[in-house]
Amino acid sequence: MKDFSVFSMDFSGFFREFSARKDAEISKMTTFGVGGRTALAVYPESVARLAAVVAFAAKSDVPVLVLGGGSNVLVSDAGFSGIVIRAGGVLRGILPCRGGFWAAAGTYLGEIFRFSRDNDLGGFEFLRSIPGAVGASVVGNAGCFGGEIAKRAKIVQALDLKKLAEFFGKPRFCGTDGFFGETDFSAVENTPSPRELRGNEAENFLPENELATEKNPTAPILPESDIREAVRASEIFFDGEALAPQYRRTALSGGRFLVTRVFFEGVGSFDAGFADYVARKRAETQPRGCKTAGSVFLRDGDFSPAKAIDDLGLKGLRVGGAYVHPRHAGFIANRSDASASDVLELIGILRRRVYEAFGRELRTEINYVGDGAFRLNQRGIFGSPVSE
Repeated sequence: MKDFSVFSMDFSGFFREFSARKDAEISKMTTFGVGGRTALAVYPESVARLAAVVAFAAKSDVPVLVLGGGSNVLVSDAGFSGIVIRAGGVLRGILPCRGGFWAAAGTYLGEIFRFSRDNDLGGFEFLRSIPGAVGASVVGNAGCFGGEIAKRAKIVQALDLKKLAEFFGKPRFCGTDGFFGETDFSAVENTPSPRELRGNEAENFLPENELATEKNPTAPILPESDIREAVRASEIFFDGEALAPQYRRTALSGGRFLVTRVFFEGVGSFDAGFADYVARKRAETQPRGCKTAGSVFLRDGDFSPAKAIDDLGLKGLRVGGAYVHPRHAGFIANRSDASASDVLELIGILRRRVYEAFGRELRTEINYVGDGAFRLNQRGIFGSPVSE
């Protein structure tokens, strides 16, 4: 693991007011339960502290990996030589506000479900029993049973890591998934322009801005004034239309934006009958009581990867400690001793078998992150099964 000099610093310095841990096990931060260690894990308990850590990383050229609920990732066996920011379950909270509510990025989806149920807000019933946290779920437009969370988001508050890097005069930004952005910013994919909140509209929706009011931890390496200015330079807002939700993607996908909180708006009243249906169907059809990262493969129109794998008789197929779950062929589970390499090998086998039988190339929904990793579906052996 690369030894960044910043990690040898005394914790009485920059991280003295943070919950932080050196040489932490990332596997314990994910639902899959696999992966190596990280040089440093930080647990920010407020938006201001989250911003301070990210600004510190940008200033110091240290890569960051942000984990919400840790439910949609596979972490490299080599771990991550940088800062893992563990937001899920730490940076959490719900604030009712004018017909909807704000939720901090680390708020679990189950908390959103319970809030909507207790406050008779419709449109969130599908979140029952779904793992994951608000920030990553909105970025990836998590959903099931016809519901998509990004379509319930009215305003998203985020940090633009590209602008943050530019503020510190850096030639590149490190995305929230641990991958560096393009060296030349002009090569970065264009994204929709966020809608600026104006006048009373901003006052109506925005809670008191922690980024401007909460005292940030100070340090000789990065003064408080620099943190505040960096946040002002990189803070950005998207409205629901600018999110441009698609199947498991939004305009925020790709690692450039770090969501800090989201304003959600309900639709009608809470439908208890539908919520119960969702819970019953999940209990009947999906794995329970085991370690998984959720559905592994993306649907392609009417083509169901899970059905294709099932039709090939591959339920139960095992590589090391990883196996295709016998209840739902779209899930790979960890027997308790699986490695990331086991999971990757099993994914490769399934993709090849489906391609050979049906001529369909499976794309993965989970993200492979960490040292030596690459985005699933975009690089390496996951790019084209016919050439593997």
